[in-house]
Amino acid sequence: MGYYSDFHVEDTDIVGVKEVLENYSDPYGWESYDHLPYLHAKWYDWLKDLKELARDYPDNFLIIVRYGEEMPDMSRAVVKGGQVVEQQPTIVWPDL
Repeated sequence: MGYYSDFHVEDTDIVGVKEVLENYSDPYGWESYDHLPYLHAKWYDWLKDLKELARDYPDNFLIIVRYGEEMPDMSRAVVKGGQVVEQQPTIVWPDL
């Protein structure tokens, strides 16, 4: 079976980021929405693959948000300075 997630590039300064990501997330094909790539796939090694990308692009940045099938399963990876940091959101209910 497996677990699908949606991956959305939120921001980046990598020129041709869609093609770059396809090299690190093979065999998945990235689509474009609003000029930024997104992917719907079982990309289990996404953080490992992004660490490799970070080493190859140490002077660039990339922010990818991952939305899992079951909410609130979501996180984002920030690639910057040759490193990858996964961040978890803080969910807060508003005051009534």
